[in-house]
Amino acid sequence: MSRSRTEIAFQAYRRAKQEDPALDPEAFLERQPGSQRWPVRRMIEDLQALEVGAASPAPAFQPGHPLGGYTLVRPLGEGGMGTVWLAEEAALKRRVALKLLKPELSASPLLLHRFQREAEAGGRLSHSAIVQTYAVGETAGIHWIAQERVAEGATLAHAIDRDRQRRGPSRVDYRALARGFRRIVDALQHAHEQGVIHRDLKPSNILLTERGEPKVADFGLAKVQDQLGLSRTGDLAGTPYYMSPEQASGQRAQLDQRSDVFSLGATLYEWLTLRRPFEGDTCQQVIRKIQAEDPAEPRKLRSRVPRPLALICMKCLEKNPDRRYASMAELGADLDRFLGGSPVLARPPSRLLRGAKWARRHPVTSVTGATVAAALAVITTLLVQVQDQRDAADLAATAAETEALTAGETLDFLLALFEESDPAQNRGRQMTVRELLDRGAERIRGDLAGQPAVRLRLLDSIGGVYWAMGELERAEPLLAESVAHTAELYGDDHPETHGSRNNLALLYHDLDRLDEAEPLYVRALDGYLRHYGPDHEFSLTVRNNLALVLDARGDPAAAEAHLLAVLEADRRLLGEDHPMTLTAMNNLADHYRRQRRLEEAEPLMRQAWRGLAAQHGADYPYALTSLDGLGVVLMELGRLAEAEACLVEAHAGLRQVLGEEHADFQTSDSHLAILRREQGRFDSGFSD
Repeated sequence: MSRSRTEIAFQAYRRAKQEDPALDPEAFLERQPGSQRWPVRRMIEDLQALEVGAASPAPAFQPGHPLGGYTLVRPLGEGGMGTVWLAEEAALKRRVALKLLKPELSASPLLLHRFQREAEAGGRLSHSAIVQTYAVGETAGIHWIAQERVAEGATLAHAIDRDRQRRGPSRVDYRALARGFRRIVDALQHAHEQGVIHRDLKPSNILLTERGEPKVADFGLAKVQDQLGLSRTGDLAGTPYYMSPEQASGQRAQLDQRSDVFSLGATLYEWLTLRRPFEGDTCQQVIRKIQAEDPAEPRKLRSRVPRPLALICMKCLEKNPDRRYASMAELGADLDRFLGGSPVLARPPSRLLRGAKWARRHPVTSVTGATVAAALAVITTLLVQVQDQRDAADLAATAAETEALTAGETLDFLLALFEESDPAQNRGRQMTVRELLDRGAERIRGDLAGQPAVRLRLLDSIGGVYWAMGELERAEPLLAESVAHTAELYGDDHPETHGSRNNLALLYHDLDRLDEAEPLYVRALDGYLRHYGPDHEFSLTVRNNLALVLDARGDPAAAEAHLLAVLEADRRLLGEDHPMTLTAMNNLADHYRRQRRLEEAEPLMRQAWRGLAAQHGADYPYALTSLDGLGVVLMELGRLAEAEACLVEAHAGLRQVLGEEHADFQTSDSHLAILRREQGRFDSGFSD
């Protein structure tokens, strides 16, 4: 039976611990890939608990037992790390929740640190929506924390489970829900102001009073999974459903208050829809979804969810921390707008943002040539997006009337286009996607001359589908027209116009029309720098694209200056292991390789490959193509044995993941053939 990477890493820890009993678990974990640290840490903690527990069994407490000025009344809950008791404080005659750490676990530095961290963090906070920490201490080897007692341990998770079991249509009072959520946000804003980031927000860590008011619990136990904060039992043995992408990637240096915003957004999502935003059968499945997939919009699961509240939730769940609310104060302000009946600031991804997401190049050429089925899916998605935009526009008053009209007319146009493909109207003949798009492109020019906003939206939409299908020549006139119309509609120096220029430049880049791409990139970059500054994602995206064109056009010095600037900014703003930083490393390494600066290229290429594989798995296509690039660099350095190991692994992985018809596999096949010839082996193909 094959073993997971987590199991292999854990066994490596056990062997290393046998060889060096003084081995620091944290030092071992720091050497592991980011996505592996969390599950391996859990397995190490379990091992420590088992080893120490077997040597010193925990004492059996009974009601009436005195402990540090408290008298135990009855147990409230039990987990792998200890128990929670209802206790009476003798001095103040008040009842508290007394958390007791199993004495044998105090021998584990990892577990004792977690327990002490909760006490330290809780002691710094004083807010009506935070479970209060009264005292902390150690009595006869028993570490304890005395906290506010909240009802009988009821949590938001219990309430959600109860709602799931109810039959019939939902009758949720969403305004009351939003008021409760606002109370949680206010509590976390207080925590952040005191320098405390929760890092383990989820429904089971939000207790409910007898009146149903929420109180945030378990500060400082970032990855302990029990509802009482003392165990990781349940939740699929610790599957991190509510982690932020940066937390799931093991990027501890990148965790700030925006990580709590994401986790709280995941909690709100489940509260609104009664479904977790990210599901899976294993820890790794959930982590990959958190990192790479967006959940369904809440209104698609519960149509009565108010659209502003759904928009707020989805803004919290943005993958990029820079696109989330920057603070709990910002999130709270948008909730206040919703509760006060004003338009919220959260918006669906704009056309400009979609263009920026599209334009940020990966280490390898973008995949084109999507299937007809994929193109149909894109068109269908456009219909849904336009309907959503029309719904959103209905929320505002006069300022949104034009947008509502535009969205509605765009929807009508696309629906009419689909109706024309009905075989009943075409004497039984099936219309191809290509014919459907051609007809739409023709009608844009003829039928929408007096509707510039509708025309612009459709130019982008249909041009984008052509591009996704690999029909670059057909996409080009539509996107070029989009640039002209965007400038007319918004002005020549508007960010929307610069976004259109960047997209057209990227298309020219793919068409190898570099002399046309370069000036468009230059104008877009100049505009973004004026509007957003040099560190904004849009500015860095276009700067990266411009560098690739300059490199291809024979201006390596200018290209290198841009590539170095992008890498420096990504490292400073996002951290060494962020996907954007790894992309920038790979691009710079590829530049060095083309300049025959192989000694500089090799460590960057290796770091990029390792980072991508750590975050997404060794079978991630871009990790495999990065590994293939590393093999080429090693081959050109004359290190043929190392090159062979990289190229063979990349070749096998790309064949399995992408198939032999894919361009990336064929490129890998060529590289491996070149290596064999360098080795004096003249068999040219390896696709048998």
